[in-house]
Amino acid sequence: MRTAREMLEFATKNHFGHNHLVLHNGIRHFNVIEKQLVAHENVSLAFLGKFKRENGEKVGLCAFAMTESKIIIGQKNYPSGEKAKQYSFERLTDIIERTWFMYGEIVFHFQDTTFSIVQDSTETKKTYRAILEYLDRLKKGTKDKQSPFDEVSEQIIKYKHLAEHGYITWEEFDAKKKKLLDI
Repeated sequence: MRTAREMLEFATKNHFGHNHLVLHNGIRHFNVIEKQLVAHENVSLAFLGKFKRENGEKVGLCAFAMTESKIIIGQKNYPSGEKAKQYSFERLTDIIERTWFMYGEIVFHFQDTTFSIVQDSTETKKTYRAILEYLDRLKKGTKDKQSPFDEVSEQIIKYKHLAEHGYITWEEFDAKKKKLLDI
C-alpha cells in the first residue's frame, strides 16, 4: 500500500479501528502518512486508534502504518496542522495488549519511549494479533539474512536472560556461552 485511500480501505476492511470516526476522519490522517513514505517504501499494515503518550496524555485519533522497518504515526487536526512520528523497529523492545470490557490498548515499548494505541476491545485484539504476526514474518524474513555472529549473540542474550531470572545458574550460563563462542 502506498496511498492514503489504500491504507484506509485496508483498515476498514480488516476492522482495524473501524467505526464512524474512521470513515469520517481516517483519510486525512492517512494522508499525513502517505507524505512520509520514501520512494519504493510500502505499508504492509494500517490501522487507526487513539494515540496515548507514556504519561497518559491522549493525543486523539491517529493513523498508524507499518513498513518493513518502522511504524509511522500520522495526525491532521485543524487548526494545528499535520504531525508525524516514526519509530524504528530496531529500537522496539516489547509490545503488550491490555483489554477491558469496552476498550483496549496496545502498548509499544521502544528503547527511548513508550506509547499506546487505544481502540475498542474487539479491534484491539484483532490489531494486536495482526501486529504480532506481521513482526514475526519480518523477523523470519530477516533471520535468513543474519550472520552466524547475530545468531550466537541472540543465543547468549537468551541464556543471560534465563540466568538473570534464576532459570539456570550463572555457571550454566558461562558454560553455554563458552560452547557457543567455541572457547
